[in-house]
Amino acid sequence: MDRIEYELLSISKYRTGIDFDQNKELRVEGFMGKKLGIPPREIMLLCLDVEKVFNLKISDLDIENEYCNTFDTLLALIREKKRSSIV
Repeated sequence: MDRIEYELLSISKYRTGIDFDQNKELRVEGFMGKKLGIPPREIMLLCLDVEKVFNLKISDLDIENEYCNTFDTLLALIREKKRSSIV
């Protein structure tokens, strides 16, 4: 587990109450889907926390392209944006 994953696990647990480390099978489930049912407000706050902690911007296009719909897609988005900022 790298620092990015560790931080996202912490933020996600705080905002959603779900431990995605202990429940790895939920990482591919949609945040607003039937299994998780996370309110849109909490997802928005999760994204704002991600922007602040990782010093990056989640664009409207990222949201439209569903990069913030699951734990795994959000993790991949953060890693890509951090990798892009190094280049």
